[in-house]
Amino acid sequence: MKKFIFTLTTLFSLMFASICIAADGSYIDSEQKAAEIFADGLLRLSETDARYNYVAKYFEDNLKKKFDEKQFDQMRDFLRNQCGKLSNLEFKALRREAEGDTLYYRAQGTKIPGVLLNVHFNKDKEIVQFDVGPDTETNQKTTDK
Repeated sequence: MKKFIFTLTTLFSLMFASICIAADGSYIDSEQKAAEIFADGLLRLSETDARYNYVAKYFEDNLKKKFDEKQFDQMRDFLRNQCGKLSNLEFKALRREAEGDTLYYRAQGTKIPGVLLNVHFNKDKEIVQFDVGPDTETNQKTTDK
């Protein structure tokens, strides 16, 4: 009887722990989807080549005003010239703050080995800002070899 109670208690503990761990996944699903569509469009990761109108629906109104279609296309061309063809978008981290979340991604380039993309969201899960730049840690490792 003691073994049965112990087994049952262990089973319920594991079920509760798995529910608690899985609950956080749906929290960032919409943000990850928006960030990955944005990254696909900006970094030209896939052959679909997402256009501005498709990507901008995830932007906050202020970002839409500051970062229009012309600037979007210029940024895409600049990134392609500086980094080469980008691939292998990889989710690295999530940082939660009171004003919103930041998702961190890393992609590989043909001209430079690592490119970082940080996508900042507000509380309404809209993209308010983004940062793109070289992954200095990865780039340093490849030059040291």
